[in-house]
Amino acid sequence: RGEFRMYVMSADGRPISIGFCLMVGGCYYVPKSAYDEDFSKYTPGQVQMRFIIGDLVRRGVRTFDILGPMAPWKAVWTDKVPRHANLYIFRPGARGSAAYLAAMKLLPLARCAKARVRRSM
Repeated sequence: RGEFRMYVMSADGRPISIGFCLMVGGCYYVPKSAYDEDFSKYTPGQVQMRFIIGDLVRRGVRTFDILGPMAPWKAVWTDKVPRHANLYIFRPGARGSAAYLAAMKLLPLARCAKARVRRSM
């Protein structure tokens, strides 16, 4: 149906940047992109993003959502961040309960403690 796209940028036959993308209802979403750290000084992810955006413009795509919170690499492309939310699904039982406890209770407590320590320095 053409909803999934994968853009791969290569150098000498070696993939150095990959973007996994979804096209849904005329909106282009980027749930995951990655690059080879050996090429980081050449910013392959940014180079690839330029080509992806060019491809989308040629295809007539009008909405592009990189997803997730603002990050420095995203600020190169936009200063607008749509509101987003996280959705977590835990399986029933002991393992799911343990995962829920860790993700939803312990991790936030650890983040708060870390922030308090940083502020006190």
